[in-house]
Amino acid sequence: MTTWFNFFLRKKSSIAEGLEELLSYGVEEVSMLEDLEEELTYFCGKTKKESFPLQWVHIESCIPLAEDIDWVQQWELFCPYFIEGMCKIPLSDFSANNTKYLRLSPGAGFGDLSHPTTRLMMELMNSYIQDKTVVDLGCGSGVLGLFALQLGSEKVYGLDIDLKALEHTKENARLNQLEDKIFVGFDLPEEVFPDVLLLNMIWEEQKQALASFPTSKCALWIVSGILEEQEKDYLLFVKQFSLKAQKIVKKEGWIGLVLVKEPIL
Repeated sequence: MTTWFNFFLRKKSSIAEGLEELLSYGVEEVSMLEDLEEELTYFCGKTKKESFPLQWVHIESCIPLAEDIDWVQQWELFCPYFIEGMCKIPLSDFSANNTKYLRLSPGAGFGDLSHPTTRLMMELMNSYIQDKTVVDLGCGSGVLGLFALQLGSEKVYGLDIDLKALEHTKENARLNQLEDKIFVGFDLPEEVFPDVLLLNMIWEEQKQALASFPTSKCALWIVSGILEEQEKDYLLFVKQFSLKAQKIVKKEGWIGLVLVKEPIL
């Protein structure tokens, strides 16, 4: 049976080392959290316990989460915009003079804004989304795709491999009365050619997601989930898609990038 766990990083190990070890043992949907008061860094992910090694190298310990996770409690603990049972995001924090709010109900999808990469994505999106068709690959809670619509995107395609995440995105689309402007599913319809790709996941998960995605369809990518120390190697990685960095921003050890297609000579 697949179970969710919290994996606590050893003090002397880097985030990159911890992520690599978890992924090598088949841990999926990994997200990173930090408890600044306790000076702890830990990851949340799901896997089968029988796949664990006898002894971790970079993981100090792991704790299984309850089978029926109380998502309200989880979001209340970590979401910086949690109020009265939901996440209520003032868009003015990411888009000047925008008086709208984005509302998210607690759920299984990644994207409660507790992680700096989500905030990096939202800061980068503001200048590139207006009147565009957008695909949110690994949509999680739907936060990025719905934010794109609030910024004026024409249409959003929210894709994920996790049915619970897709259901969470649909719920949040209804909550914001945006259900008519977002397509939610496992795959991008063949006839759709989006302008912008949103991709917020760690590098190893990006590789897996991009392996089955028609990358040539999008001329502009906005991405995060890359550690600062991975920047040089990541820029080499995206060259295979004929992409170069137009903009790079950094926050709390992570980077966000705007990538554009290089002209064909």
